[in-house]
Amino acid sequence: MHLIIPLLASFVFVASLFCVQRATKPSADRKGVGAFTVLFFSNQTLALAFSFFWPFRERLGGSMQPFSMLWQPLALAIFFVLGLLFTFAAVRHGDISVATPVFGLKIFMVVLLLWMLGSENPGVSIWVAAAMAAVGVGLIQWTGQGRPRHVFVTIVLALLASLFYAHFDVLIQGWAPSWGVGRILPISFWFVSIISLPMIPWVDWSRLKESDILYWVALTSFLTMLQAFMIVGALAYFGDAARINIVFATRGMWAVVLAWAIGRSIPSNNSEGNETTLRVRFLGASLLTVAVVIAIAFPGK
Repeated sequence: MHLIIPLLASFVFVASLFCVQRATKPSADRKGVGAFTVLFFSNQTLALAFSFFWPFRERLGGSMQPFSMLWQPLALAIFFVLGLLFTFAAVRHGDISVATPVFGLKIFMVVLLLWMLGSENPGVSIWVAAAMAAVGVGLIQWTGQGRPRHVFVTIVLALLASLFYAHFDVLIQGWAPSWGVGRILPISFWFVSIISLPMIPWVDWSRLKESDILYWVALTSFLTMLQAFMIVGALAYFGDAARINIVFATRGMWAVVLAWAIGRSIPSNNSEGNETTLRVRFLGASLLTVAVVIAIAFPGK
């Protein structure tokens, strides 16, 4: 039943990315805000939300670790902030229907990290999945026209975001049992809040006076908090990082389907409204999704 959580989170994730685009990308009648603005407010909202675990820390298992072990929630905070920063950068400078399916590679990275730690021994299926993933990414890059370099930058940013998030997932699954969900999550996101404070000079305070901009920044912060609350909470409480990430990887499919449905109504630099382009990307997203499923469903074959 806990796998319903990442399924719901996958829809929230895609919705949050579209809100990021509305908040950060300029349009004919207004300028967007920078990625640091959205990141700062999202991180403060996350810190507030995860604080609600603290009063229940004794009921949620684990124990308070020595002061010398505070580097663990600090490391989690750093990986999370970097993952979110590159996520927003990928969306601001690129195409949601390109970036979101690439985020699905995070599950493949999680498997490789678990293998590197000695938890899994990948078989032939892993390499088959890797080949499918490579083809899928190649199809997602295909634009038919426009600016392929722009798409390449989007994919690089999305891959970096996936890499940092994969480290976060693997580490929180390993460290949460000793700390307890009610301790490691609040402390980690308090660190996230503190790390975000140096971003204050880069927050576009003047543009937040515009009601339209303020609305999209607030909505982005709420949706980012909601999907993180679901995914991070599920990872810390249930573990099961592999299957949770498999279900969450479906967000790539929802992003391409939604982009196909709305066509040109969302600003894009990469021919998002072109039907042929979106069909090819949908095929790439499908291969990518199948690849990550194979990587986990048949890890030893």
